[in-house]
Amino acid sequence: MTFEGVVTDIVKTIKHRQAQPTGAQLALPVTFTHEHKIAAGCIVFIVEPDGSYQARQFDVRFPDIDAAVQAIYHAAYFECDADSDQMEPLIAAVKQQLTA
Repeated sequence: MTFEGVVTDIVKTIKHRQAQPTGAQLALPVTFTHEHKIAAGCIVFIVEPDGSYQARQFDVRFPDIDAAVQAIYHAAYFECDADSDQMEPLIAAVKQQLTA
């Protein structure tokens, strides 16, 4: 999925939660690929029932992250067609669109 597509989908999910608070926490993991190879590193957006969120970065692949984070219900799993050096820009783009 493109960088822009990942940002758009994450923003839509968070805005939906903000408009209709419900349920439990959910996770939106993002892995990065470049030339069809998964990067060592990922982001997990953890969204609370009220729509607040935190973006957690890991320097390992998703299967190797903290088990407690992996246990959070995954609303979606994103594979971003970019290098892992795009983690910070992706987090910034989500934040920018949510505050616009």
